Amino acid sequence: MKTLLKFTFTAAAIAFGSFGAVAQEARNLTFSTIMVPEDPIAKGARVFAERLEELSGGQLTMDVFDSGQLFAQGAGGDALARGQIQLSDTGMSSFSEQVPYSGMFISAYIFESVEHAERFWSSDVAKGIFDEIAEKANVRILNGMVYYGTRQLSLTDNVDRTVMTPEDLEGVKLRMANYPAWIALGEALGADPTPVAFNETYLAMQTGTVDGQDNGLTVSKAMGFIEQTAQLVLTDHLVWNLHYAINEDVWQSLSDDEKNWVQTAADEAHAHATALIKEGEQTLLDEFAAMGVEIVQPDKQAFIDHAREYYEAHPEITEKWDMDILQAIRDMAEG
Repeated sequence: MKTLLKFTFTAAAIAFGSFGAVAQEARNLTFSTIMVPEDPIAKGARVFAERLEELSGGQLTMDVFDSGQLFAQGAGGDALARGQIQLSDTGMSSFSEQVPYSGMFISAYIFESVEHAERFWSSDVAKGIFDEIAEKANVRILNGMVYYGTRQLSLTDNVDRTVMTPEDLEGVKLRMANYPAWIALGEALGADPTPVAFNETYLAMQTGTVDGQDNGLTVSKAMGFIEQTAQLVLTDHLVWNLHYAINEDVWQSLSDDEKNWVQTAADEAHAHATALIKEGEQTLLDEFAAMGVEIVQPDKQAFIDHAREYYEAHPEITEKWDMDILQAIRDMAEG
């Protein structure tokens, strides 16, 4: 584990204060993630670091701290905004306070397919969202979308019935991140959402603190969640994505050349992580079945209908949504 001494508040303040004045000097950046080393996001971050050093000729280097070494889930977003770390992976839920409508991207079945999500996150509408996040949250999103898998339900043997409909999830403690939009997602699926930090999920499943979690197949394998899974319910309820991001003050202090190096390296890291996820999903269902996991094809329409009814019945959630953006998303459903 890398030392944290050089990342004190004092050192960070000195570094940021002199960032623009030492444009020709080599400098080191910090990338923080809660993901474990084998997770595609962490692998992509290492590609990011390698390519950044190569592109800059060593003028910009980056240390990658994985596994929540620096900040646990829920703390990394604030640390990135404050500049305690310079770069990280992030999701829309991190900006729900500054940009309240961002919670709509964690609603069940907002995107109909991976291609639908990719079209939206590379659109001018999405770029406008990123600019608003930079202005209000002090975080610059560096790319459109790192595909992080279509999320499915991974349930332990505490669940004594095959889950085919939302009614079958009644009373099931489903791990969710501790954000309002995530809690709403769990309820929209019919479960009892239970807040647990991402890097504590394996133990929570093992001890029965929760009865399951939701993630993409590749993530469930990388984090070991599949080891605690008795049934994998293919709800396809969320096409999930993350973004590589940089503190906005740091971004604005970079020269044009430095911005180009960072952006190019981020784009390559984005493509690498996305490819790992997509490749992994093609073979993992067979692998999980061979492990003895029950693969369940539920009544997907029942879940879609339940989610739609849930959101319609909870205007306190949807009142924060941007309906113009929602319409733009729906308009992009067909390529």
